[in-house]
Amino acid sequence: MGSTEIAKFKEQGGTAGNIFQQFELLSSLAQRIGYTAIYVLIDKIDETDLTGTAEKSFQFISPLLSNLQLLELPNYSFKFFLWDLLINQYRDIARPDRVKYYRLEWRSEQLERMLSSRVKAYSFGKLESLHSIADFEASNTLDRTVAFFSNDSPRNSVRISKSIFDHQSEIDDQASVISGEAINNGMKSISEDICSEIYRETIINDLKKVKECDFTIKRLYSDIFKITQQAILRKIQIWENCGAVINIGTVQETKGARPSNLYGFSNPLLAKLVFKELSVSDFVNQKMKECDSCGKILLRDWGKRASYLCHDCQNEIK
Repeated sequence: MGSTEIAKFKEQGGTAGNIFQQFELLSSLAQRIGYTAIYVLIDKIDETDLTGTAEKSFQFISPLLSNLQLLELPNYSFKFFLWDLLINQYRDIARPDRVKYYRLEWRSEQLERMLSSRVKAYSFGKLESLHSIADFEASNTLDRTVAFFSNDSPRNSVRISKSIFDHQSEIDDQASVISGEAINNGMKSISEDICSEIYRETIINDLKKVKECDFTIKRLYSDIFKITQQAILRKIQIWENCGAVINIGTVQETKGARPSNLYGFSNPLLAKLVFKELSVSDFVNQKMKECDSCGKILLRDWGKRASYLCHDCQNEIK
């Protein structure tokens, strides 16, 4: 119906009914032409200037997420593709008994295969991987390293790769090999960009002072910040709430005393930003390991302690 027809319809007292009646009408029309159900797919809610943050995205979508009467209409199915940063807020209003939710998670080897497939496609089958054209010496290939830093995000894998290529183009756009300089500059640039999108500047600046991949409350208040224990607890709470750090286990700091909570970075790009003086290869060799049991990426100060437990599966890694 065009705007003129709608105006005439309203002038003559016509009404399409409330939102539920409109959905029921659409369903009946769909069934008349042979469809048994309607799928409503909702995506990209965080990709506008009005919904660019997790908080604004949730404010925008929460009235629909919590409308069980609408979501359970007969012959309809709603599917939301949501930013993972909304998960904690969503759980506050969630009804998992009525509306199920699933977390999409990528393992490092899956991201690595995805990158390989993209490289093959865009090189018309001439190249197998990023590593095959990179000047990169580390305990892992460049493809695996990009997957590690992606923090389980396919989008981040592509953004990191693009940043590396962009910096290589600035250095020498005729080069046939990705230089170590391009890898380091690209990773530095993208870590700053992505972390500034996720974390407040005050949080990033505080964590730069820590300069450790794993730390205890006592270490923070007595040696690094030199403030009260209560003040440090408040800081850690803020860091945990925004997803910057996580509790990765416990450690015995004083003989005979209760074990202390051990905290560490949850995002490899944030950790790399904190250790910006390290090259990418040195950071990978010194700070990152993959749990050989569950595949989780572990960020630790390897060498500080004899062994660590994986915070996901409790597998011991020496």
